[in-house]
Amino acid sequence: MKKRLGGRTLWAALVVVVGIAGSVLGARAVAHTDGQRSQQASAATSADIASTLGLALQRQQDLAVNTGAFIINNPGASEGQFQRWVNSERLFERFPDLIGIGNVVLVPASGLSAYAAGVEAASATARGTFQVSPPGARPYYCFASLTLASGGRPTSPSNLDLCDTVLGPSFITARDSGHNTYIPYGTGKAAVLAVGTGIYQGGVVPSTVEGRRAAFLGWVGIQVAPGIILKTALHGHRDTAVVFRYGSGSTAVGFKAGSAPVGSRSTSVDLENGWHVQVSEAVGGSGIFTNANSLVLLLGGILFSLLLGGLIYVLATSRTRALVLVGERTDELRHQALHDSLTGLPNRALILDRLDQMLSRGRRGHTAVAALFLDLDNFKDVNDTLGHAAGDELLIAVGARITSALRAGDTVGRLGGDEFVVLCEGASLAAGTDVVADRILDILATPFEISGSEVPLSVTASIGFAEGDRPSPGRLLQDADIALYQAKAAGKQRAVGFSPAMQTTVDGHRHLEVDLHGALEAGQFFLVYQPTVDLSTGAFVGMEALLRWRHPERGVVMPDEFVPTLESSGLIVPVGAWVLQEACRQGV
Repeated sequence: MKKRLGGRTLWAALVVVVGIAGSVLGARAVAHTDGQRSQQASAATSADIASTLGLALQRQQDLAVNTGAFIINNPGASEGQFQRWVNSERLFERFPDLIGIGNVVLVPASGLSAYAAGVEAASATARGTFQVSPPGARPYYCFASLTLASGGRPTSPSNLDLCDTVLGPSFITARDSGHNTYIPYGTGKAAVLAVGTGIYQGGVVPSTVEGRRAAFLGWVGIQVAPGIILKTALHGHRDTAVVFRYGSGSTAVGFKAGSAPVGSRSTSVDLENGWHVQVSEAVGGSGIFTNANSLVLLLGGILFSLLLGGLIYVLATSRTRALVLVGERTDELRHQALHDSLTGLPNRALILDRLDQMLSRGRRGHTAVAALFLDLDNFKDVNDTLGHAAGDELLIAVGARITSALRAGDTVGRLGGDEFVVLCEGASLAAGTDVVADRILDILATPFEISGSEVPLSVTASIGFAEGDRPSPGRLLQDADIALYQAKAAGKQRAVGFSPAMQTTVDGHRHLEVDLHGALEAGQFFLVYQPTVDLSTGAFVGMEALLRWRHPERGVVMPDEFVPTLESSGLIVPVGAWVLQEACRQGV
């Protein structure tokens, strides 16, 4: 008995030592891996924020070019014409950061009287009241001739000399250089970024300073809210701070947003157009005791090793093995109950559970949720020509390829046959559900190598998707299934989003089919005839019997609306027999 007790003690001690050693090694590996992942995530965050800010600058440049084109093509345009153009282009809807936009003209001292007369003539309330502000004689003046703010009002008085403000030197620099100029003004939350872009005859920037001055027509002035731009860039990045700076010549612009913990790491990105982005966020350490995951693993491993050693000491080997086998079998049964046996993907039960959780998270966090139904086109031909083994191999390959095209947090499941379901939420839908669907279609376009086929097998798929909140997971899947039916009907190999009109159409077809089951017995069908004429003699040689349906509520329904339903429901056989019998009876 003592010998057996000593053997158990030795095995228990060995398990404890090995477990602690493994915990230390595992904790080191986790700390190192987490450190690398944290650094990679930090670099990815910096690149994402820089890309968003760079895109915002590009959109501002495009807006300035489009506005300049309007001014060049519409010389002498009125405030009303400018406002109608802004409204038609939906500028304040498409550019949420846009505060104001307008045209600024350069008026020499010699042309001031003529310009003032023109302004007074254009406005019934401004006659004889145009006075330069601030007053004084200067070589030239800069006035906003066409302006509009987000509230629909002019952004500045028409008599304000902008060249006598902080904007003046930068506007003149923009005229002579041919480049955009950026001027910040205001403080705190009221800080605004003004962008000045020169307009030249023909829309082309001359290559010399003299040429630019000679061809100069004015400036496009844009006011944007940098806070909105930075808020958009920081969306989805918690505990992150960003500094957005511009430095070119005498111009220096800088804006800040967000907050990062103490000791955060900063990464700078040069956008190569004078703008620089500095992103600061916390980066996990690579030491065992400075990394929370590794510390938890270490302590948990030590505790587990001690418990396991005690368990080995207390229980006999056979009993321990039985417990392990029971646990493994339980996990296996649980996995089989929630996963597809062929592909290993989640089945309907697990899909509904995850979709219910996604809808709950979406309601709490106001995040987007979408379900995509995917069906392989003509999959039955694969089974018929290559066999079911090849079809199963293709389904496994399709499931793996769809999974590779999505984010780690998304769910790919199989409902059975050749139907797959994709569940997405949050950041995965940032670019739109249709973009996710197109990415799936693109990755499936590459032919599959199937052992049952001598040549690569090309397949296509149809996708129906539904997005937004629903009262239940089943309702969202039902809407996606309806959209899939529309994608199939539209020619396959495409993605179609659900709309309420689709549900109306489905309900109409369902009611039509229900009514058709009683139409024959109720005597609602009738025949009309179309004669067949021999063109050479003009004689009638036959009659074509045409089926019509007199619906008690809809009136006369034409064949193209109900014959397909007759065929799909099998009612075409008794109705066809009635047509033959009735035509013969009436022809006697």
